[in-house]
Amino acid sequence: MAQQERGVDRAVATSGINRPKRRTFLKTMGVGALAATAGCLGGDDDGEVGDTIRVGVLAPLPGQFPGGTAIANASELWGQQVNDDGGLLGADVEVLVRNTELDPSRAQTEYRELVLEEDVDATFGAFTGEVGLALIDEIAQQQIPHIAAGVAVTDMNRMINDDYDTYKYWFRAMPNGEMLGSNLATYVSESYEEMGWNTVGLAIEDVEGFQPIVESLEDNLPGGIDLAFDTVFAPDTDDFTPILDRGDSEDIDGLLAFLSQGGLSLLTQWADREPSFGLGGADINSTNPDHYANTDGAAESVWTYIPGAAPNAAPTQTTLDFVEAHEDEFGAQPPHSQGYTAYDAVLAYQYAVEAAESVDPDEVVAELEELEFEGATGNMEFYDADHEWAHDPVYGEGKVVPPMIQWQDGEQVGLWPDNVAEGEFQHPPWF
Repeated sequence: MAQQERGVDRAVATSGINRPKRRTFLKTMGVGALAATAGCLGGDDDGEVGDTIRVGVLAPLPGQFPGGTAIANASELWGQQVNDDGGLLGADVEVLVRNTELDPSRAQTEYRELVLEEDVDATFGAFTGEVGLALIDEIAQQQIPHIAAGVAVTDMNRMINDDYDTYKYWFRAMPNGEMLGSNLATYVSESYEEMGWNTVGLAIEDVEGFQPIVESLEDNLPGGIDLAFDTVFAPDTDDFTPILDRGDSEDIDGLLAFLSQGGLSLLTQWADREPSFGLGGADINSTNPDHYANTDGAAESVWTYIPGAAPNAAPTQTTLDFVEAHEDEFGAQPPHSQGYTAYDAVLAYQYAVEAAESVDPDEVVAELEELEFEGATGNMEFYDADHEWAHDPVYGEGKVVPPMIQWQDGEQVGLWPDNVAEGEFQHPPWF
């Protein structure tokens, strides 16, 4: 698949969805054609389709937490689009959203209800490594496809490698932590001289999902960068004076920070202090398009990778189509980058079901393993089961590359790679 040209044509807007292809041959099957075969299908015990295909979505605190809202919105939007287009294999799609409350035990309870009581054909979502790890054996036991949209830990890949038949039902529609760390190191390697970040410190919020990202980053940082210190802080930390003091005393150029829900205070205290070093790396909150307003502009010049995409860091036309449809339906842009990965997750399932002409779990898994399509986060294809990143998106040029964005004058501006770049790196306004 050819690399996307820099940017995408914003004048083009299509109402349909870009269809996929099999790796071994081209295969296009419109929903209308599939509907014509629906009369031959009945029941659902052996993968055949009745009147309704039910799918479950595990979202953390939808309506309260942007990541959960984004996952729920993207899934529900997809269901509406499919139904408006005639259904999936001629059947209506019913999307059932459940709140995991960011709690692994709650996620297990909701998953069991979806599978055992609601009899869903597939599940999607999950957010945080802790939740993903709590679900993986449940998914293996129930043997129906799950495509994750917000889990970065790589334990699941090893499980697929070691026991394929048990764990093959797990897929992930976003880069894993090792990819994210390597990707971040690549950006820093290409950009640190332009940024002037020759000496850096690391500040890492102590959450499960950051571990593989940080390890991969440290393994791949260029030799020209001096790592002055690294420190881990608890999610409930509210005073970041010691970290900021150390940044000053070590005379760093930039603080590579890994911030989740507990890291917001670090950003605001950094901005209030106006130190002589910049801030960037992995700020989960900065993927929220309202983050600048929510911090009263403290996010200005903060840069971060985005596991999915953003309106001003759009790798494909599908990205822009999704944003437009989301704005039409919900009156706003997707509230978090996980909306884009969730949309790719449900698209992948749709295309696999269309190719299999069935919702049989094993047949759908087989089609997912052969699938290629243009998604909202890039050109999607899953790694083979014997790859170290089994069932994760293929990473690299022309496939999925998590973009880097920076807050500039209240906007998320794409910096890297070239196909999403809409601006150049800027230093904090007090420099």
